[in-house]
Amino acid sequence: MKETLNNKINNLDDIIRSSGKIVVAFSGGIDSSFLLYRASQLNADVTAITICTPYMVSHEIECAHEFVTQHNIKSAFIEMPIPFNIINNPADRCYLCKKEVFDKIVLYAKENEVDTIFDGTNADDIGTYRPGLKALQEMNVKSPLAISGLTKSEIRQLSKKAGLSFWNKPSMTCLLTRIPHNTL
Repeated sequence: MKETLNNKINNLDDIIRSSGKIVVAFSGGIDSSFLLYRASQLNADVTAITICTPYMVSHEIECAHEFVTQHNIKSAFIEMPIPFNIINNPADRCYLCKKEVFDKIVLYAKENEVDTIFDGTNADDIGTYRPGLKALQEMNVKSPLAISGLTKSEIRQLSKKAGLSFWNKPSMTCLLTRIPHNTL
């Protein structure tokens, strides 16, 4: 591996080790899976939180459950209906939805005296149109993959090296992103 990749993974590890009791927002995708795996290897006090919505693919939820079971990671699966404020599919849908999802995660974190909430945003996500990132900033959610500069391809590479089965899993964007704004 390149020295820069080693620096990135060392930075990630430092963030994880210095974060106390951690909750990882766990979608079951590549990024959050790698982050959760890495955190579970470095920090015994980590919990995966998966928010289950009607617009999530049920297979993804099953894969998330299998992953935490296989790796013996503490987890919680929280049901959430479609947020009322996104029913009409407004242009700021992603921001509004992310706020609702992370409200549930923040509540869990407060109830369980969690120090830090992580999400799987990576360095590639930062330069793209992601209105939900604003919600994460407002809620003090940390994105250690992005902070460390890890890209999607590097996360795949590191996942493969760690022997994680999801390393070549296709990306799964939210199903709601497939519906044009302001349509029902």
